[in-house]
Amino acid sequence: MRTAGLGKTSEQWREEIQEEKDKVDRWEQKFQEVQTRHEALEKSLLESQKEKGELKDRVTELERSLRQYRNRNFAIELRSSLSKIEEMKKRIKELETTW
Repeated sequence: MRTAGLGKTSEQWREEIQEEKDKVDRWEQKFQEVQTRHEALEKSLLESQKEKGELKDRVTELERSLRQYRNRNFAIELRSSLSKIEEMKKRIKELETTW
């Protein structure tokens, strides 16, 4: 039976409506999948930013340790050099007094 002036039967309208509902359901499912992926990516981004901050802090700590180590080594080398200079001064005095 055709609906007057619309050119389709009730069954054809029901089929068309069902097809549109199916399309809406597919788009809704795709939207949910994208939304879930978006949330996962945001979580991953936050974790990466946190890790980046932790790594920056660790690098800063290691740089500070390296500076302290270099300063300590420099001080040791300086003491050693001063000690050698003092020994050389003593040796020079000894040599001067023997002449």
